[in-house]
Amino acid sequence: MDATARVDSGLAPLLDGRSLTFPAGTVVALVGPPEAPTDSVLARAAAVRPTTYYSTKRAPDWAAETVAASADGSLDVRVEGVCHAPRAGPVHLRRETGQKPRYDRRETEAPETARETAEDRFDRLSARLFARGEDSPDTLVVDDFTDYTDKTRRCLSLLDSIRTVTESITWLHIVYPSQDHPEAETVITAADAVCWIERNDNNEAQLAVPRRRAGAPVTDPVSLSF
Repeated sequence: MDATARVDSGLAPLLDGRSLTFPAGTVVALVGPPEAPTDSVLARAAAVRPTTYYSTKRAPDWAAETVAASADGSLDVRVEGVCHAPRAGPVHLRRETGQKPRYDRRETEAPETARETAEDRFDRLSARLFARGEDSPDTLVVDDFTDYTDKTRRCLSLLDSIRTVTESITWLHIVYPSQDHPEAETVITAADAVCWIERNDNNEAQLAVPRRRAGAPVTDPVSLSF
């Protein structure tokens, strides 16, 4: 991986055309309260290049349709359900510019007979990551990553695994603040960059990128256009 290479975040349409790039291989924590418009941010991030999108709580069909509705232009997004998502097969979303989206679906997977434990979900996601191969050029999205923060040590190890399998950008959506996930801040701090979605004085969504690990801020806060 070229240590000097930078990757387009794909968020320019939300930033009034202003480009936002990150060093190749960056793990970005996208953080905000439950009502924050994270779907639009993740959809734009997924639209900029081929993307693997792991949906942890929503069916792949639903997540793919959300991406298609929130982003313009061509799309090449493979959506897979992991963790607590309904046990349905992956969906490959494709769209050429100016055309309708096409959803290639696999048959529904058989439901599991036993309830998935916390350790199972880490093993499941790790297996999916390493199946991608090392230094994948695809964007990686995990929505919602919040439940993984409950096991801090395993979660930090998972972040290291993610860094070895992508040379693009990884987006981890984390709901915060949340009383149900008190360890989330530790994981947020461990990310290479943090995008906060918050409300400004005019009650408008605002995206701030205040931190890159061991470095200066990536950019000043900028308002989002939804």
